[in-house]
Amino acid sequence: MPRSRRFDRQAPHVPRNPSLEGSNHGHDVIPVDKAISYLKDRPYGDAAAKILKSLTPSASPYLYVGSTKEKDACRVQFGKAVNMVLDKLSKEEAKEKVMVIDSDLEGSTGLKAIRESHPEVFVPSGIMERGNFSAAAGFGFEKGKVGVFSTFSAFLEMCCSEITMARLNRCNVLCHFSHSGVDEMCDNTCHFGLNTFFADNGLEDGYPPVSTSLQTSIR
Repeated sequence: MPRSRRFDRQAPHVPRNPSLEGSNHGHDVIPVDKAISYLKDRPYGDAAAKILKSLTPSASPYLYVGSTKEKDACRVQFGKAVNMVLDKLSKEEAKEKVMVIDSDLEGSTGLKAIRESHPEVFVPSGIMERGNFSAAAGFGFEKGKVGVFSTFSAFLEMCCSEITMARLNRCNVLCHFSHSGVDEMCDNTCHFGLNTFFADNGLEDGYPPVSTSLQTSIR
C-alpha cells in the first residue's frame, strides 16, 4: 500500500541565541555585539569577546595604476542601477511591471538598496533559489513585466533547469549572479563563483568588468 510521510520542523532558526532565535538573520554575518552576547555564557566567552573586540579592518597600502582611492562594488551598483530605472515609474506602475524577489541575500547581492527605495516591488523570500527564480520567471512571463532575481554565482547551478524552461517560454528575467570568480570575503570557498558559464549557456553579451559599465548595461 502506498504511504507518504510528512515532516514538520518545529525548531526555530538559530536556537539558543536570544538575539537571533526565530529569525532568518543567522544566515548572514552575525554582528559582533550579538556574537559576544551569545558567547559570554560559554567556556572561554571572555577570551572570545576580547578577540572579537580587537579585530579592526585594515586598508590596502597600495594604489594601483588606473585605480582611485574611491571604491565601489558591482553588487552595490546593481541595486543602484535598478533603482534608477524604478525612479522613473510611479509606485503603482513599478509594482505592476516589476517584481524583485530576494533569497535572503539582499545585503550580499545588492537588493537591499531596492528594498529601501522601492519596497512596493520587493518580495522577501527564503534560501530557495530554484523556487525564487521560478517565481521571477513566472512574473516575467507576461509581456511588459520583468522579474528580478539574484544569488551568488556559486549557487546558479541549482537553477539551470529553471533557466532553460524560462528561456523556452521567453520569460523576461533580470538575473544578478554576484561574487563571480575568487573573492576575499567572509564566506569560504563554497561561495566562490567558478561556474558562471552554467548561466545562460555562455555569456553572449559579455560581463561588465567594473561597476560603471554594469550600470550602463542594466539601464
